[in-house]
Amino acid sequence: MRYLPKWEMRGYAILWNRFRTNKFTHEQATKELKMKKEIVSIIISDLKRSRWLYTSLDEKDSRKRIYNLVNAKKAWKELLKEMNK
Repeated sequence: MRYLPKWEMRGYAILWNRFRTNKFTHEQATKELKMKKEIVSIIISDLKRSRWLYTSLDEKDSRKRIYNLVNAKKAWKELLKEMNK
């Protein structure tokens, strides 16, 4: 887990306020963030790479991804733990 730039943390916060630990799609994220889908793709990719978000395949259409955010409390605890190493 790593720190996120301010603009990505803002995206995480918006998604967290809407979805919490519920599953969501790229389309739903685009609607909530009110950004171009290309920018949303960058945010989702960075959140995934930073382990703030997990992905899985859609059961009905394996070309689509389903996203889940990491619990904010858990994320901050892990970050603090890594800082104290």
